[in-house]
Amino acid sequence: MIRAMTVDWWNTLASPPEDWEAFSKQSRIEGIQAILRAHGVECTLARLDIAYDLWTEHLARRWRQNVDLSGEQQITDLLASAGHDRVLDRAVMAEIANVIGMPLVNRPPRIHDGSIDALRALKSRGVALAIISNTGRTWGQFLRQVQDKVGMAGLFDHRAFSDEARIRKPAPAIFHQTLAALRVEPDEAVHIGDDLEADVGGAKGVGMRAVWYDTGIVPNGDGSRADAVIHSWRELPEVIAKW
Repeated sequence: MIRAMTVDWWNTLASPPEDWEAFSKQSRIEGIQAILRAHGVECTLARLDIAYDLWTEHLARRWRQNVDLSGEQQITDLLASAGHDRVLDRAVMAEIANVIGMPLVNRPPRIHDGSIDALRALKSRGVALAIISNTGRTWGQFLRQVQDKVGMAGLFDHRAFSDEARIRKPAPAIFHQTLAALRVEPDEAVHIGDDLEADVGGAKGVGMRAVWYDTGIVPNGDGSRADAVIHSWRELPEVIAKW
């Protein structure tokens, strides 16, 4: 019997706003420049643009090892890449964190059709719900605000974000930590996600069931390792009920 379901966020529950990468980068570097200037530090947009790309490369190397950095560590790296690694006052760091996170809060992602209804249906059956999300630069503290803003307040019994756990899917630890928080065994839980390696592979690797949410983004994706494949959130409650 399935007692708990964990779910991926990006491209499973939500998709980024249109032109998100370009929009968020520009908003962030302009906001960071304004903060630095307000604190007496001059830094050109061109320099911050390069620093942002270096920051991206540094994060990508970490992510390939299935580890993540906290928001504060990421800001330190970004400032160091811009040549301002001494700008570490906690108040300034908090202002920069807000600039990095608020573009998503102010411009929320598209929530996939039927997802909230499916989650509510499962919760009404007594299924515990949790998010397990690789966050990138959309940190947990801001994703919580977004999720509550789009009507998901109170749905989740636990939310695990890689910047807070310092671990990324498919690493087993982030799944084990979430199962422990839900107080269920792996064979009592199912994970749903769109990524065949991070979601399906990660869940199966710890003994959970896995549902591959095939959005069509992965051409000719092979969902044979998953216990079930769905193309719409509306299909999910019936799939779970069979277990």
